[in-house]
Amino acid sequence: MKAPHEVLDLPANADSDQVRQRYLELVKVNSPERAPERFAEIRAAYEAMRDPVARVERLLFDTVNRATLRDISERLRTDVRDRPVATEMLLSFGRK
Repeated sequence: MKAPHEVLDLPANADSDQVRQRYLELVKVNSPERAPERFAEIRAAYEAMRDPVARVERLLFDTVNRATLRDISERLRTDVRDRPVATEMLLSFGRK
C-alpha cells in the first residue's frame, strides 16, 4: 500500500493548502462515477494527510524526509496559525 503523500503525488511535508489543492485536482479527473476505486484511494489518502495526529507522526517518523524538529515545529505552527478555532473550543475555555 502506498503512503498517502505518494497517492496524492505530494512531498511528505506538504502543507494543508497543498494537500487540499491536489485532492481537488485529482477528484476532477477521478470522479467516483468514472473511477470508484481510484477515487476511494485518493479520498483515504486525503483524509490521512488531513488528520493532525497522523500528520505529526509522519513528520516525526518519516525516514525519507528527515526534517529537523525546528522544521517540523515551524510547519505545524504555520498550519495551526492559519486554521480557524472552532466555536465550541472557544466556549469551552470560558467554562473552565
